[in-house]
Amino acid sequence: MSDLLSPSDNPRGYLIAAMATMLCGLLLLPAATLFQHGWNQPRRRWAVLGAWLYRLGLIATMAVGMTTPFQQPYVPVHLWLAFAAFMSLAAGLAVSLGVAACSATSARARFALGSLGALQIGTVIFLACLLVTPDYFQDRRWFMAVCEWGLSALIAAGTVAVAATLARLR
Repeated sequence: MSDLLSPSDNPRGYLIAAMATMLCGLLLLPAATLFQHGWNQPRRRWAVLGAWLYRLGLIATMAVGMTTPFQQPYVPVHLWLAFAAFMSLAAGLAVSLGVAACSATSARARFALGSLGALQIGTVIFLACLLVTPDYFQDRRWFMAVCEWGLSALIAAGTVAVAATLARLR
């Protein structure tokens, strides 16, 4: 994904990728509001925390898209914004999935939501480890691409799972 947003690696398409990144973050902002207001009172504080972490991740995602045309490939600002986006989205979804698991009516749904939340927590831990080992992907850029796409799929699955749980509870 970083290569898609890179003016040197993708000179003809990086602006489209940057606009798509900004649009995606903007279109997902209502989901954060849904995550914040959709739960009953006992879990309200956790829901607010999860929604705001998710919202901060979306804002960082939009910032990645907005700053892309003004950066050289892999400038530290781009990297820090990407880390902030992924970590905040995963942390927000971990909290929101925990709230969803506690609110689910069946044991099977609780297990599935809790497992997905645990994967999000594992993602946050993995990203935190990457912060202290910046050369981890050195000579393994293919693995970085796999991780970026996998993390995006995990975030999409978590977003859908929380929204679907809220739809079932209404």
